[in-house]
Amino acid sequence: MGDLIADAQRKQMNTDFALTNPGGIRADIDAGDITWGEAYTVQPFNNELVKMTMTGKQIRDVLNQQWGEKTQMLQISGFSYTWDPNKAPGDKVLNIKLPDGSEIDPNKAYSVTVNIFLSGGGDGFTVFTQAKNKEIGQADLEAFLNFLSSQQKTFTYSLQNRIQRVQ
Repeated sequence: MGDLIADAQRKQMNTDFALTNPGGIRADIDAGDITWGEAYTVQPFNNELVKMTMTGKQIRDVLNQQWGEKTQMLQISGFSYTWDPNKAPGDKVLNIKLPDGSEIDPNKAYSVTVNIFLSGGGDGFTVFTQAKNKEIGQADLEAFLNFLSSQQKTFTYSLQNRIQRVQ
């Protein structure tokens, strides 16, 4: 569900990447016709989406914030990464790869979508507050519904292993 939602948000805002917090995903969707009510159960908060600019270094830094007082794994779209649980906090993220297999450039600016809760540093992801050029977009539920309606009548979405633990 996390891949699906992050993909929907990235497509809606037309950005390089999207990241969403697991607490914003409240349910799975069973096989069969998807109703508005089911979609609302998945994303009931109506958080507005925020398009913003972040450097590759900021993206690495925010990913490393996932291991704080408690582990909170962000759901992602537009890239993949590996992480090592044996590394020190702040250094757990190893390789961040773009879809073409190249490494993310720490100095390059990328367009990123997150929900308004995360953009304000919610769940302890304070690096998002350093982003530039913030633009408010549609609500997360609307992006999710738009993405679902753009799919073929019958479709499947499977885990894409965007986040891989090493060791």
